[in-house]
Amino acid sequence: MSLKESFAKTKVKVLPGDFFIVQISLIYEKNVDDALRKLRGFYSLTFDDEEITLILSEEDWKKIYYLFKEARIEKPYKVITLDTILEWDVIGYVATVSKILAKENISIGVVSSFSRDHVLVEKSDLKKAVSLIKNYIKKCKK
Repeated sequence: MSLKESFAKTKVKVLPGDFFIVQISLIYEKNVDDALRKLRGFYSLTFDDEEITLILSEEDWKKIYYLFKEARIEKPYKVITLDTILEWDVIGYVATVSKILAKENISIGVVSSFSRDHVLVEKSDLKKAVSLIKNYIKKCKK
């Protein structure tokens, strides 16, 4: 499937609620299993050599924050789901979204799942970001 065809099939969804991006020290790794049992909505968990990053709703963070002392938090963010089953051989999908939003000085974070991409934007940029993405999708449908 081409890049244009992929965008033409994309639906834009905004997940309800505000989301936090949380940096957690690796010393709290043992608390992650306890935390994950309490989460119910969209979340993303990433481990690397330096830190643990958790992206989750404000509601879910309130359930687990006590497990992670000294966490660093970026908030509030909104999650825009680019809802399409995206094949792994499509080149430039996220780059295109990034370019569209960068032209308007909208900073993003991206979480890719197996089939979909999720774009995090500051809450104050949500309406503009959604409008820009939807306008691009409309152009791809022509």
